[in-house]
Amino acid sequence: MIQPSEYEEPFGCNIIEAYLSGTPVITSHLGSFNDTVLHGITGYRCSNINEYLCAIDNIKNISNEKCYEEGLKY
Repeated sequence: MIQPSEYEEPFGCNIIEAYLSGTPVITSHLGSFNDTVLHGITGYRCSNINEYLCAIDNIKNISNEKCYEEGLKY
């Protein structure tokens, strides 16, 4: 899932929903994403277009199982 939000997300429940389906995420560095997205483990947090493009190229390196396990914590 890609969510390049410019909004200071207060929690971002859709991230947890993605995790529970085993889906890694690509987000910005804003709001709760710093707490819910484990960079390089459950997805990537990005600041600019080049980081987003790199994250898309490397999303295959994220474990679906790790995402699901992280989702269960919430």
